[in-house]
Amino acid sequence: MEGNMYRTSKYNIYYKDYVFNTRQRSLIKANKQLIKLLRNNKLSEIGIEQLRILESLGFVILSNMDELQLFEFWYRNLKYDKRVLSVTYIPGYLCNSACKYCYASSIIENPKLDSKIPLSEEVFLNWLERMVAFGRPLKLDFSFHGGEPLVYKNKLLSIARAVNEIGEKYKVEVKISIVTNGTLLNLKTLLQLREVGISNFLITLDGPNKIHNFRRPLKKNLDSFNIIINNISNALDQGVDIFMSQNVDSHNKEYVKELLDLFFQKGFYNYRNFHYVIAAVKYGPDYESLPYFDEVSPLSQQEYAKIKLEAYKNALEMGFNIALPIGTGICSLKQINTFIVDVYGDVYKCVTLTGHEDAKLGRVDEPVEVLYQRSVFFDSMEPWKDNEKCLKCKYLPLCHGGCMQQAKIAFPEHPMGTKVNCIEDYLNTLFPEVIEIIHTYWRNIRHHDDSISNFVDSL
Repeated sequence: MEGNMYRTSKYNIYYKDYVFNTRQRSLIKANKQLIKLLRNNKLSEIGIEQLRILESLGFVILSNMDELQLFEFWYRNLKYDKRVLSVTYIPGYLCNSACKYCYASSIIENPKLDSKIPLSEEVFLNWLERMVAFGRPLKLDFSFHGGEPLVYKNKLLSIARAVNEIGEKYKVEVKISIVTNGTLLNLKTLLQLREVGISNFLITLDGPNKIHNFRRPLKKNLDSFNIIINNISNALDQGVDIFMSQNVDSHNKEYVKELLDLFFQKGFYNYRNFHYVIAAVKYGPDYESLPYFDEVSPLSQQEYAKIKLEAYKNALEMGFNIALPIGTGICSLKQINTFIVDVYGDVYKCVTLTGHEDAKLGRVDEPVEVLYQRSVFFDSMEPWKDNEKCLKCKYLPLCHGGCMQQAKIAFPEHPMGTKVNCIEDYLNTLFPEVIEIIHTYWRNIRHHDDSISNFVDSL
């Protein structure tokens, strides 16, 4: 009668012979009988050992447990987890490209920046060391962002060396990555970056040659596509990880497969260090100032989900690695140990909001304790807690009420953090079909790494 101790989780989603749990992102491939028993909550017919495995993966919970409280407990653990300190550094806002939908363009062109004094490397690194010494994380996840970070290559090299030294001093694992347009990542630069421990690069190509060059040209309207393709090829040969992102909206949605075909022709599917990512172009804080959005619009939730499903299915069939279609973390605004610092020493919690004074957390010359204390302003932005629809939704563990910045754009008359950004239409379109894609993703990863946890092939 042990089965009477348990009941099926309300966060389970069923598809074919798969079950996916949104709270723990767990996935099992099971026989039809087990799936039927789970669907019908007939757990007394399942053996106790299997039930314990299912409980550990979140598919069943104790009968007397409030599952919303369980979610909130899990959510708090994610928010306040200090094992990883995540720091994004913006060495400057200058960029060599003129991307038509860039959310940072209003910051780059802001005349007020002319009167601000850039922060010295020494002051920034002193702050970073104080953060590590205060929090004692196990891992430091450090990223360079921009503008275009590689415009400041020598600065990057110097800071990366110092970041590694801080890691060695405090016995902290260090991972350093760069978000770059890829145009300046020539072989000489790549080798220099790799020498200082930078081995992860997020690069964007928005379509085949003509489409990409229209959307993301270099300054003076020069082409960037072929430069980026050549730099990606060299980088893959050198063994660094390339996360190749394609940003889609109404302008380039018809060219997703064409770009994948080009990657296939280039043989990128042969590289396990090539990872295909598809992302949606969204309105930034100052999108109304961009002429691009007079004629082009972001995709609807359903349209983006359909394009994402098709793109990832095509990519897997062609032999590419893909990014995990469903994120595993939570918004940086809510993570206690995530900070974005710009060249002027201003500290933020969201990279999209950098440069906006009303979104600033503080400065690096303030006590570390103060920055953590002020994080409560963002930590308390939980509009889903007062939204009956959210509280009943099986997707709540995936969206946590949605992006606060996008909600602010949708409801400009309301203070940020008071309205949810519901993405139910997106998730209803993505699920349940995406479950099979997630299974293939984990199977491919497991093929190369036997240590993968939280995944069970069959029960």
